[in-house]
Amino acid sequence: MARAARQAGASWLGVATVAEAIALRAGGDTGNVLCWLASPGADFAAATDADIEVTASSAEQLAEILATGAPTAVRPKVQLKVDTGLGRNGALGEQWTELVAAAAAAQSAGSVEITGVWSHFACADEPSHPANDEQERAFRVAVDELEATGVAPGLRHLSNSAATMTRPSAHFDLVRVGIAS
Repeated sequence: MARAARQAGASWLGVATVAEAIALRAGGDTGNVLCWLASPGADFAAATDADIEVTASSAEQLAEILATGAPTAVRPKVQLKVDTGLGRNGALGEQWTELVAAAAAAQSAGSVEITGVWSHFACADEPSHPANDEQERAFRVAVDELEATGVAPGLRHLSNSAATMTRPSAHFDLVRVGIAS
C-alpha cells in the first residue's frame, strides 16, 4: 500500500506505531513518515535514527521522546497533537499549554525540531454536524497558541478522509486520506 501511495504521488505517509514506521523503512520507503501513537517505552531513538517523525500528545511524552533521543546524532522530529474534541489522544486545555511550553523550550534549546501540529475530526462524516465548526475553531486557536511561543510548526493538519472531501477550510497544509485511499 505504501509503494502504491508513493507512486500515486503521496509525499507523506502516516502510520499508527513506531514499529509500523520502522517496517516501512525496512521495506525501502525513504519518504516522509509520521507515526502518531506510542505507548510508554516506545523506541523513539530508532524512529529518530530512521528519520521518522513522531507525535507528542503531552509534555510527558515529549520528555520521553527527548530522553530516548539523546544518544542519537540527530534531533528528533516531532509533531504535536492537540485534542480538539475527538477525545482520543492529544493534549487538551492546560495540557496543551504545558505541551506547547515544553516544545518551545526544547526547540529553543536545540534538542528537538517541531515539524507539525495536528488533530482529528470526530464527526467529519456528518458535514453539517456543529462539532466540526467547533473543532476547526479549537484547532486554529491551538495553532495560534503554539505560534505565539515562536514555534513555527511547519505542517498543520486536521482533515481526515471525510473532511478532505467536504471541508476545504480545514485542509491547511496536509490532508489525511486514510480510509478513503
